Amino acid sequence: MYSEFDIYQAPGHLLRRAQQLHAAVFSETVSEPDLTTPQFAVLAALRRSPKIDQVRLCQRMAIDRSTIADVASRLEERGLIRRERDKLDARRNLLSLTRKGKAVHDRTLPEVVEVGRKLLEPLTPGERKQMIALLTAIISPHDPFFAESGGHYPDS
Repeated sequence: MYSEFDIYQAPGHLLRRAQQLHAAVFSETVSEPDLTTPQFAVLAALRRSPKIDQVRLCQRMAIDRSTIADVASRLEERGLIRRERDKLDARRNLLSLTRKGKAVHDRTLPEVVEVGRKLLEPLTPGERKQMIALLTAIISPHDPFFAESGGHYPDS
């Protein structure tokens, strides 16, 4: 059994390598210094859903609470987002983009789209659609927030 295992056919290994390639292409394509993929994901989520609380953002982005708190702190320090206490529930922090955060998101969005294009470039257009469909099929049963929205993270 052990001798039959091929790491180069293992889904986890291949997904990890694809993530590494994505990170490398992202860093060479996106012009904003020090912007990471999780940080861009938060900017994109806040652009779509302003004034969202950190817990919902964690759920939506599938990022744990401590990581989202760290990402939010870094973005806040750079003046890209603002955190404010929810007036209806002081235990909740509401996050939103600043004018600078919107500008960074809007300027880097075409670059991030280009990252996806570069990553999937070896595939035919049909294979690209199939790749997205297959990844969605893998994620949906394991992520209730993704699955509930029909394969798209909800707006609210």
